[in-house]
Amino acid sequence: MKLAPEAQLYLQLRASLNLHDLRTLNPDEGRRISEETSRRWQLSNLPAVESVEQRSCDGPNGPVSLRIYRPTGSPNERLPGLVFYHGGGWVLGSLDGVDGLCRTLCQEAQLVVISVDYRLAPEHQFPTGVEDCWVATC
Repeated sequence: MKLAPEAQLYLQLRASLNLHDLRTLNPDEGRRISEETSRRWQLSNLPAVESVEQRSCDGPNGPVSLRIYRPTGSPNERLPGLVFYHGGGWVLGSLDGVDGLCRTLCQEAQLVVISVDYRLAPEHQFPTGVEDCWVATC
């Protein structure tokens, strides 16, 4: 079966990055490499969105940072929403690392995207990250 051109491009780009096996690194090294990789993947021409707003909500372990994206042309319109949790196995990832993806999802799907900056392990023990995500969703 032949891959779609977009999938082929993705695999070529991924191979060109010479990515590390994050399982072999400690959390600090993994975060540094993950953030560097995210910056390299960011599009130079990020999609324009109506607004990007920094907010927080109160959780049992303290405030949880959120970034809220609204699509262009919808400053006050009621729209469907997507609560977005970055990947990283509860150890890696950040709001900045997924900014381009959240902007693209927001604009292309005409959604309000709420990106959650949950606390990471090992500094914050389980279930802190899960509780942060729960609070942000509710």
